[in-house]
Amino acid sequence: MRFLVTGGCGFIGSRLAQCLLGDGHEVVVLDDLSTGTRSALPEGAVLVEGDLAAAPGLETLKALDGIFPPGRRLLGRSRRSPAHEAEAPQPFGVYGHTKLGAEEIAASAFTSYASPSVGIRLFNVYGPWACRATPPPGVIATFSMQMLAGGHLTIQGDGRQQRDFIHIDDAVCLLRVA
Repeated sequence: MRFLVTGGCGFIGSRLAQCLLGDGHEVVVLDDLSTGTRSALPEGAVLVEGDLAAAPGLETLKALDGIFPPGRRLLGRSRRSPAHEAEAPQPFGVYGHTKLGAEEIAASAFTSYASPSVGIRLFNVYGPWACRATPPPGVIATFSMQMLAGGHLTIQGDGRQQRDFIHIDDAVCLLRVA
């Protein structure tokens, strides 16, 4: 099968692309390299530099069997912590609004054309590849780099915060079966 991985030169996208290639699939990576790097592009993947809004290399994007859009940005805010699935969406900024819009378009495509899709929101993904990013994405990578440098761990707040974490390989496995 032929898949497009947006952000495939970043932390999550590059690992997803690598696993898809390992499964024997053809992978096209679309990345504007604003946070990702060419060096993270897995061997065998085809890179199309740019973003979907600019529609680069449209010929390369034809005949896809699926699209994976991993991302890592603040999407919304909640009145309570932890947030609950039953809460009405409260997108934060343009990026959050576009993510919500994409979910609404996917729901409409299913209603109108029976076109299936799965939306997965990953937060606090960690793993050995995360330390390559500058700045490192998340507290686990930050703590790892501070420990490797022989420094003290920097804890924001009072230390009683609660977070869920998912290892990059588990996240990619989830994306692949979705």
